[in-house]
Amino acid sequence: MALSTHLFAFGRLESFHLELISAHGFDAIELWGMKPHLDWDDPKDIRWISNLLSRLKIDVASCHLPFYTIFGHPDFRHLSLADPSPFWRKEAVKKCFDMAKIASDLGCNLLVLHGIGDIETSEKDSARLFYREAFYDLFDVVSPLGMVIAIENIMTTESDTKELADFCRSFSDPGVGICLDIGHANITEEPIQAAIRCRPYLLAAHIADNHGVDDEHLIPYRGNINWKAVTGELLKAAHLQTFTLELMYPIIGADRSIYETILSEAQEALARIQTEVSWNIM
Repeated sequence: MALSTHLFAFGRLESFHLELISAHGFDAIELWGMKPHLDWDDPKDIRWISNLLSRLKIDVASCHLPFYTIFGHPDFRHLSLADPSPFWRKEAVKKCFDMAKIASDLGCNLLVLHGIGDIETSEKDSARLFYREAFYDLFDVVSPLGMVIAIENIMTTESDTKELADFCRSFSDPGVGICLDIGHANITEEPIQAAIRCRPYLLAAHIADNHGVDDEHLIPYRGNINWKAVTGELLKAAHLQTFTLELMYPIIGADRSIYETILSEAQEALARIQTEVSWNIM
């Protein structure tokens, strides 16, 4: 079981964040590869996290590739392989590759990539074409590193599990699969059916709860998702590599005690899932 550093995504990743993760029984993370959370352009930042992960014996099970420039910066901009601008599509590929190289150096071989975001109806076909062309460019440079890409379902019809399953089927390469975000599926689809639909291509799963309206990133059992049923379907996926808890606390500089409570309650929820499906996920 991995914990996404998305829990701390709105500010810089700090030493005590990783120390808390380790202290609460998580031995693997999904690294949130976004600025300013982690500055992949700063060698000092990369040396720091590499040394700290080694000391704490935390593995990088997966890395979430960037889909924006710098959070909170005046020049904030989304990064997308489906961007109508050729320049920005190339930038998206470049930034993703930069982060992928760092992930590889940290011992990670699984990359999580967002699918197509919100677009105008008139641009849907073009967006699919742009995304596929840029995806080929990205895949061509990360696959020699021994890395695989799991495309994440996000809350658009162009990136639901049906679209992603069709994409993986047509791409037909074991290095390309799906990261099923159960919370997203609970808003735009039906989680159990989504898990069934993408099962042949499922490489990763994001676990977080909500009430079917907003992407709340709650601890399991705090929303309306049937975790016993959903997890049971996930277990049937032959190629599932990572099972990642992706929580969120949208406050920069939150008190340590708040994170301690969240992580303790998260482990209780995971223990409940483990009991319900008779699966050792810890």
